[in-house]
Amino acid sequence: MSNSIEIDTSANQLNSLLNSQAQAHTQAVNPEDAALRDKRAYYELLVRAGFFLPKLSSKFINQKMLMLIRETKVFVPKQTQVVFRVCCTPPSKQTLIDKYQAYCSGNSLEHGISAKAQNYPDKEYLVLAISTLSNGNDEIFGRNYYPLAKQPRINTPAKFTLSNNDGLLTNIPPHLLGGKGRSIKLSVLSPEEKMQVKMLKAEEAIKKHQAHRTKLEKEIQAQKIARALLDDEKNFDADQERERIKAALVIELQAQANQFIATREQEMQAEFQRQLQLQVSESAEQLEEESMRSGKQTKRRPPSKMAPFPSTIRNADSMNDNSFDHMQQ
Repeated sequence: MSNSIEIDTSANQLNSLLNSQAQAHTQAVNPEDAALRDKRAYYELLVRAGFFLPKLSSKFINQKMLMLIRETKVFVPKQTQVVFRVCCTPPSKQTLIDKYQAYCSGNSLEHGISAKAQNYPDKEYLVLAISTLSNGNDEIFGRNYYPLAKQPRINTPAKFTLSNNDGLLTNIPPHLLGGKGRSIKLSVLSPEEKMQVKMLKAEEAIKKHQAHRTKLEKEIQAQKIARALLDDEKNFDADQERERIKAALVIELQAQANQFIATREQEMQAEFQRQLQLQVSESAEQLEEESMRSGKQTKRRPPSKMAPFPSTIRNADSMNDNSFDHMQQ
């Protein structure tokens, strides 16, 4: 905030400003009857109440600031107090903010501007607020006021003067003067002066070259940073894509493994049932064979112990003798 700004405010004006900011005691209302639609509605309601506010689109206006303005904790002039003045060539916005803060601080008024939040009012409001607080006497409303121009270059080529001892070059008729860059040389410079001119031109060319080189280096650096950010973003996207593909592949492999395990379990269960049925059938067949064998043995008669008949024995003996004789022959 600039400390060189002079504040010219009369005591009557200050008293009127402070008295106008006094809070009025009104009757309380129900919340249902004061449910405003949005910030624009609150803004319009304060304007209808006579407050002169910055533009709704400015960063200064928000719901919290409107509440502070209504509670007179932040100063804004009333519409009936605004002193209208025109500034044909207003200064920069920062200069207007410095002036506005200086006037508010001099009058013990809270301006509500925060450099950290950068909640600055618009330029038109600042001009009229300064006009009101200064009663139209600030320097920016003067007839001859013009903002400070840019500072001239520090290193400027030295200007050479021409000898006019005879008065020939005094009061030259306008039609004899040439345009820029089209005048004739009226004197010859000495070798030293020529060297000085060349050195000044060379220094100025070097400075322009250095400034241009610095600008190009900054642009190259900005392009490198932008390219690096773009590459990082692409790499990040590629990494994300790889991770996504890897996760999908893992899920697919897990599903295939689960399906293979389930199929193998079903095959093993079926093979176990088949082997079990085969063993059961074989056991049944063996039991059936054993039962059949045991049944046949029980039905078979035992061998007879009676002596053979005599005729049978004799026949057998004769048969044996005949066979023996035959073998001898």
